[in-house]
Amino acid sequence: MEKKGKLLIVEDDESTINIYKYALKKYFEITAARTSEEFHALLENEKYSLFIMDLSLRGSTSDGIDLVQELRKIDTYKRTPIFVITGHALNFEEQRSIDAGATGFMRKPIDLKKLIDDAANYAAAC
Repeated sequence: MEKKGKLLIVEDDESTINIYKYALKKYFEITAARTSEEFHALLENEKYSLFIMDLSLRGSTSDGIDLVQELRKIDTYKRTPIFVITGHALNFEEQRSIDAGATGFMRKPIDLKKLIDDAANYAAAC
């Protein structure tokens, strides 16, 4: 069996985490953080090959944009794929995400097939 990449999902909604896990388990070993604080703790102990980042994280001190910017300052993650996903319909959020360093941007409800295809393409490169 091929070695799987490691995916960190940063998302505050448990149902959404479960959907991503189900859809992507074939391609990745998956860990989830529900807050920015969990994200930081997990980042200390593991190296990830892909991130799915919710834009707004209830109960966190940082939002998804802040976390993307933090990742891009770490040498290990300068080129790691980061998909930002949000329920916000504001066009400027997409530009903010890309400017922060996101690889891709999707609005909820997401096109699950597109997410799987994009993630699988990156998994093949891991």
